[in-house]
Amino acid sequence: MKILLVDDNADVRMTLAAMLSRLGYEVTSVESAEAAFERLAANPIDLILSDYNLPDVDGVELLRRANGMVPGLVSIIASGIAPPGHWDHIDDWLIKPLPFGELKHRLEAAVAKREDQRTADGFG
Repeated sequence: MKILLVDDNADVRMTLAAMLSRLGYEVTSVESAEAAFERLAANPIDLILSDYNLPDVDGVELLRRANGMVPGLVSIIASGIAPPGHWDHIDDWLIKPLPFGELKHRLEAAVAKREDQRTADGFG
């Protein structure tokens, strides 16, 4: 599974990328929504894990637009803040810091949920 990790903090990107790689995911990391859109246009991605506070647009907007670019994309926010009111196009909202076991469990649950949804929609 290919994950696009979006976070403007280099230390967070490095730590999360290492955790995700350890879980067996293929990880590409970028620092902004603009860079994420460029990667999404150029490379197939299965899951996007984004911070909420980005320098160009917030993570909710990034994931809304990313879902329009890549149907069936698993979309997760990982942030140090609680979620705002409306984020129905996002599969999960994780609060940083992320313990390794919780990250593993929540990613697996979001992927399974999306796969179940694709099967129910006749794409599985």
